[in-house]
Amino acid sequence: VKLFAKLLFLLYYYYEVFCLMSSLRNILFDVILGALILTPLLIFIHLTYSYFSNYSPIPSIYYFYVSMAFGPVYLIINLYLTGIIARFFSEKVR
Repeated sequence: VKLFAKLLFLLYYYYEVFCLMSSLRNILFDVILGALILTPLLIFIHLTYSYFSNYSPIPSIYYFYVSMAFGPVYLIINLYLTGIIARFFSEKVR
């Protein structure tokens, strides 16, 4: 009975680790997807801002994230949310 209980515990433990790794993989995938969407958008904005204004918004975006204590965390959250929205629209809107 003890061996069976240990086996069940190990199976449950590995299942939890698998679910955690799957969740982390999905979060990482969403962050990368958000970066792949926002980076070309920012490059496009930087290359075409002179048609509208003499002011480039890229330094202010950079300063916005650098000036905060948790700026990199906010940037990752922003990329993650963009990735979630992109995955939603790619899966649900067809």
